[in-house]
Amino acid sequence: MKFAFNIMVFLVCWVCHNSQAEPTPNIVNALHMEFVYIPPGSFWMGSAAKERGHEADELHHQVEISNGFYIQTTEVTRKQWKALMEGDPSSFPACGDSCPVDRLKPAWVDKFIEKLNARDGTYLYRLPTEAEWEYVAKAGSNTAFSTGSCLGESNAAYDASMPFGFCRQGAKHQGPSPVASFKPNPWGVYDMHGNVWEMCSDWYEEYDLANVRDPAGPAQGDYRVLRGSSWKFPEAFARSANRFKNIRDIAGFRLVMLKKQPE
Repeated sequence: MKFAFNIMVFLVCWVCHNSQAEPTPNIVNALHMEFVYIPPGSFWMGSAAKERGHEADELHHQVEISNGFYIQTTEVTRKQWKALMEGDPSSFPACGDSCPVDRLKPAWVDKFIEKLNARDGTYLYRLPTEAEWEYVAKAGSNTAFSTGSCLGESNAAYDASMPFGFCRQGAKHQGPSPVASFKPNPWGVYDMHGNVWEMCSDWYEEYDLANVRDPAGPAQGDYRVLRGSSWKFPEAFARSANRFKNIRDIAGFRLVMLKKQPE
């Protein structure tokens, strides 16, 4: 009798839990951009002062992401860029249309998103906030990379000739790689470390430690935040917590997708 009761309680709890779960299948839009669902949660943003590679602008603090969202599993490719925009500013056109677009000005990215939003009647697109980007990059990890204390040439495109700390030395990459050339992180997202720098929606400034629930950065500033590093930079720049300023137009991007609200 007690066994049967326990089974009944387990089944009721299982149904309740799963009926409240967010949809998990990936979504692919008309431009063949694939998006994976990221659940809400809290994480430690930045890096601890004792962590190797820690920078002064990476103050360690807990941040809450209160709403789930879909993020593009790859960086926006040159093919996807050219589907909406004239011209291709990419630094390595010989890499092919499956490589990420880069060397973008923030205004060009904003225009791409504007055109995509006008075209898609179901979903709304935007850049990830810096907090959302790092949340996805860490994917539940508390180490310098989602892969652990070292990144490794088999996991990302970066300049491995200048290793991070005691990490293994390798070769220089000669250019970006086609998106999804390496295995995804534990949340199913590719190339969060290396390949091309990725633009966030935030303007760069010191963290606002009083605003830790869905922080979005200042309303204006001089430079957009870049994350993730690129094939050209040493391993240390690809750390999940590393921050960079868009002083020069070198970055690509990936998108966050949300369902449009009925008018």
